[in-house]
Amino acid sequence: AIVSNIQVTVDTVHVRMEFFEGVSRPLALGVTWTRLTVVSTDAQWSKKFKFTQHKPTDPILKLIDLQGLCVYLDDCSSQKESQLLFDRVLAPWMKSLVGAEHAFLVEPMNLVVKAQLLPLS
Repeated sequence: AIVSNIQVTVDTVHVRMEFFEGVSRPLALGVTWTRLTVVSTDAQWSKKFKFTQHKPTDPILKLIDLQGLCVYLDDCSSQKESQLLFDRVLAPWMKSLVGAEHAFLVEPMNLVVKAQLLPLS
């Protein structure tokens, strides 16, 4: 019953990994999104908090909304340049929510997923 009513919102996430060893040129791989929301829904996928107990065999319905998802790969020729990229790109990104100086692998996009969580038998 608790899982069927869990609702989550996570705003402004930026995960960046920098690779300096084992590559010919230092690289930075990053994933960002502006908002992730997971909410409970009814059978018609309308947002709804469940007040009644559902049957143990009923699926739990969740609407997952991911806004501003993007993946980038940057070239970092030196640690100093990496810090400059951080200062020039991350700080403005946190203000504008989308960085413009990245080599995007996945351009910023929005996703909506309808998920059915089935109970274990």
